[in-house]
Amino acid sequence: MADYREISQEYAKQAINAAFILNGGAAVAVLSQASGLLEKGLSTGVRQALMIWALGTILAALTWVFGFLSTRYVDKSERESALESKHLRTADLWMLAGLIAVLLAIVAFATGCYVLANSF
Repeated sequence: MADYREISQEYAKQAINAAFILNGGAAVAVLSQASGLLEKGLSTGVRQALMIWALGTILAALTWVFGFLSTRYVDKSERESALESKHLRTADLWMLAGLIAVLLAIVAFATGCYVLANSF
């Protein structure tokens, strides 16, 4: 039988990795072409896109923090049965924060792409 907790954790790890790779990879790709883009007068678009992708990378890192906190509260719910319900609600809030952060990181990637493409 499938262990849905492990499956969910694997999906979460892959989503965080994707957010890091998308934003970090985009930034590295643009930086490798920065001199040519600056010569074409695209400095504003490049700067804005890089700042957005930096924000996406930060959001991806925060997703890990939120996931860690969520897991710790699940652990606490198992150790402190009198507060189980409270700890599980707190874990769910941190999990929701993680979901929002990773979705915003992916939106940051798309936004950075749009801003850069729109500057051409």
